[in-house]
Amino acid sequence: MSFAPLMKIDTTLLAGLSGLIWGQMGACFSQKVAGAHVWFAAPLGIPIGIAVLRGSRWTYEKTRWVLFSAVIIRTIMAVALFGLCVGLVDLMRDIPNRNGFAVMIQSMLTYLFGLLSMPPFWAFFLLSFANHALLRFLINQTPKISEKSNHAPAVHQ
Repeated sequence: MSFAPLMKIDTTLLAGLSGLIWGQMGACFSQKVAGAHVWFAAPLGIPIGIAVLRGSRWTYEKTRWVLFSAVIIRTIMAVALFGLCVGLVDLMRDIPNRNGFAVMIQSMLTYLFGLLSMPPFWAFFLLSFANHALLRFLINQTPKISEKSNHAPAVHQ
């Protein structure tokens, strides 16, 4: 099995796609509680996925234990960012006399509480580890620019 076609995919694009999928999952699981407006926050998973990649790229060259601990922290941060995005989308609804800061913080804390207190959602940590392991594999398999030779091949006569 060759991974050559997969290696050509830009990891930032892959992280954005992954963030979109994570946003869709978050919207799907929280639609009944937060309302249908949560689907407007799902595309905001793209920049969240890219931000998580940028923040955890350094862990891909470390041991798996560093990656494992970083994945826990990054998953919590990504869920908090998604909660803030849902709060931002919720602010766009026309409901008078609301404190905008409180709406956003309440939404973020709700998503964090759901992630940390409901055992079925602990599977997100395993999915996140698999996601980061795939990105780690792809990044470590692609040759780095510094590994390439800067000199033209020698011509022997």
